[in-house]
Amino acid sequence: MIKSVFGNKLDSFLIYIIRPLSRMGISPNALTGCSLVMAIFSGLGYGAGYIKLGGALLAISGLFDLLDGPLARFSCRESKFGAFMDSIFDRYSEIAVATGLCVYFGLIQRIEGIVLTGFVLMGSINTSYAKARGENFIEKCDVGLIERAERIIILSAGSLLGILIPSLFLLALLANYTAFQRILYIKNVLNG
Repeated sequence: MIKSVFGNKLDSFLIYIIRPLSRMGISPNALTGCSLVMAIFSGLGYGAGYIKLGGALLAISGLFDLLDGPLARFSCRESKFGAFMDSIFDRYSEIAVATGLCVYFGLIQRIEGIVLTGFVLMGSINTSYAKARGENFIEKCDVGLIERAERIIILSAGSLLGILIPSLFLLALLANYTAFQRILYIKNVLNG
């Protein structure tokens, strides 16, 4: 939703961060890698029971993820492999965070947290997969209520504010709703 509302207009706000990164020779793929590393540390934080730390590290991961695309466009370093790597690393990131949450909820014996995390992961992965697979058949599939940026914001905020279970419940609903929005959109486009 953030991407569809702002699109590349967000780049003009980020230029003050992107320009110095470009001058320093930092590559977009390096930012993508940093995003993954921070997500893995976020998962480790969650797994160890440091919920606020996990949320803060996830927010930092999201910031790196926000910057890699605009940096690629600004520095004329866009590539198909970079876009592919970004998508794969995003999935690794989501799985790392979900694994950490499942470990945490398992250790404190909160089965509802494990179940909610599973539903969040199911919706997140299928939201991305519906787009990737659907774009084999139609030109664009950017519909849907929430994407990765919104998922990061909701989970980070819920972690930092001490409302982890409610934020997971909200994410489970919205991520799966978005996946089904994309499925129905693709069906409607293909059926004319």
